[in-house]
Amino acid sequence: MLKPIVVDATRSPKNIEKTPFSISLNSYDRLNGSKGSSLDQVLEPIAGVFLQNPFNFAQDLRIAIRGFGIRSSFGVRGIKVFSDGFTESLADGSTPLDSIDPDLIESVEVLKGPGSSLYGNSAGGAVLFKTRSGPESGTEFSSKIKVGRFGLFKKQIEFGQGGKLGSYRLYASSLQFDGFREHSETASNLANFKAHYIPDTKSKLTFLIGYLNSPKSQDPGALTNRQAEEDPRQARGINLVFEAGEKVRQHNIGIKYETELTDSLNISAKVGGTQRFFSNKLPFERGGAVDLDRNALDFGGKTVFNWRYSDLKIRSIAGIDLLAQLDDRKRFDNIEGKNGQLSFDQNEDVTAYGVYFRNEIEILEDFEIGLGGRYDRTRFQIRDRFNIDGDQSGSRTLDAWSGSIGTVWEANKNINIFGSFSTAFETPAVIELTNNPLGLGGLNPNLEPRYSFSYETGIKGYIDSSLRYEASIFLIRTRDEIVPFELSQSPGRSFFRNSGNSERVGSEVTLFYKIAANLNFQLSYTYSDFKFRDFLDETLELKDKKIPGIPQNYLFTQLKWNSPSGLFAVWKGKYVDELFANRENTFVTPDYFINDFQLGVEKEWGEFQGSLFVGLENATDSNYFANTRIDASREAFFEPGLPINWRGGFQISFRKQKI
Repeated sequence: MLKPIVVDATRSPKNIEKTPFSISLNSYDRLNGSKGSSLDQVLEPIAGVFLQNPFNFAQDLRIAIRGFGIRSSFGVRGIKVFSDGFTESLADGSTPLDSIDPDLIESVEVLKGPGSSLYGNSAGGAVLFKTRSGPESGTEFSSKIKVGRFGLFKKQIEFGQGGKLGSYRLYASSLQFDGFREHSETASNLANFKAHYIPDTKSKLTFLIGYLNSPKSQDPGALTNRQAEEDPRQARGINLVFEAGEKVRQHNIGIKYETELTDSLNISAKVGGTQRFFSNKLPFERGGAVDLDRNALDFGGKTVFNWRYSDLKIRSIAGIDLLAQLDDRKRFDNIEGKNGQLSFDQNEDVTAYGVYFRNEIEILEDFEIGLGGRYDRTRFQIRDRFNIDGDQSGSRTLDAWSGSIGTVWEANKNINIFGSFSTAFETPAVIELTNNPLGLGGLNPNLEPRYSFSYETGIKGYIDSSLRYEASIFLIRTRDEIVPFELSQSPGRSFFRNSGNSERVGSEVTLFYKIAANLNFQLSYTYSDFKFRDFLDETLELKDKKIPGIPQNYLFTQLKWNSPSGLFAVWKGKYVDELFANRENTFVTPDYFINDFQLGVEKEWGEFQGSLFVGLENATDSNYFANTRIDASREAFFEPGLPINWRGGFQISFRKQKI
């Protein structure tokens, strides 16, 4: 029997079948080693989500939802990311992911499509990670070791306790990975503390502390197709010369309070802060060494009120979000990996606030309508301290209203039909605004937000208590697309401009099928027909050209078997269609199919538990590109993926319940 799923993506707990949006949820086993060293294996089963760059830790995993986010050369753009309710995304809409350990994730929700009416500056949707908490009672301890080809070695340790007043969990991990390609070594250490204090049955206080230290993440760079064919393990020559890569150290803290004031009224508030020290080397001389000191603030409050008007059941949600981002950024000349003369020095302050409301109205027992609206205002302010080229100080304020309306009709106990219309906006990230192609500091005065209008309809539900399904089709039209490009004098550095309008037409299908008591099957399929409707460039005619970086077809399948004896086996297959590497659609990244196998055993001995696992990734040794750098200079678009790769490990856990 498949259990009903409750999600929080619409800003309050709700049965997933009763939401008028495409929302996916995946949960993960604690003991086995199904998750890798990157978040790609957490997100790849979800239809509508496309991932690149899982093996280049200097560039970070790139997440695209319905094509939004693909322009980013590093990190995430256009998608709001949360962890345990705290905002990982910054005030400018960008999101670094290096502080989220995939082995700590308990579940992930993905809201697909324009979500600005709920989350503000996000055209693609939202990703909500939930990490494990401490045990409800007693004591829990575990240790895990994971090893693999190409120098993978990851150590983890976890300790937690729980009782009547709450629980806590302390987690630490250390990762070392030499990488498949030359100059792709990474090392990181991470610690995370999470505690819940429950003073009474109606209130909860959550406290989080995080720490990340990554002293080395090398960037091997992208290759031309010819270079990749000759030797996929090689690094790009200039990346070696300039020692391309990054170092990161980060601290974060957060407090969240939730309480049920009455049976119908709930309120919550949170405050969090992050301090980040970042330095990286880019593969060019002028301004190719970056030092960044960042302080970020996350504040929010929300009320959820359930009430009636005549025969109508209404849930009203209202809240406020405030994000602040204070960056001190310097650039130096990169003299073959050493900091040279200062060439750029400025403070970049971004503040963003949004107020939102949402009403979910149950008009009939089987029909519900949801209406939402939000106002956002983002201010970018630059204080130029490098006055050799003149004072480039300045500011820009970008604001927008966003709205959505959606309906859900329960046709019968197995079929729920939904539809929605949403608007969204997405500001440029501060790095996109300050990467001025004119070669000056300050803000690019010609770069504007992009705006999207989305129409979606679909069906979701259960069949025979063993099959859960969702299928949807959507149309998204976007104006003032933000697209990346490179200049030959700054290879590896992306600049951005608005270049016309686009249209995204697609469909998504997700199936979860319980074949037998111990055998489960999952399938997700995505069809994407994304193209430019027009393109504003005097030298290019790109009308009806495909948007680069997104495959037309993407298929993920998984078969998982668990025996009563503790043995388990997992097979995963993934097909990625060919995609274009540039706007002109003249360079193509070939399609590929890769599959992974894993075998293991889980056992219990009284208060002890253990698991042993081994697996093959890319078991058929397919040649493929794990990342495509869009519109890269000198035709260096491609980053080869890993060949056949073994991984294994074990975990020992101890659990003692209170009597």
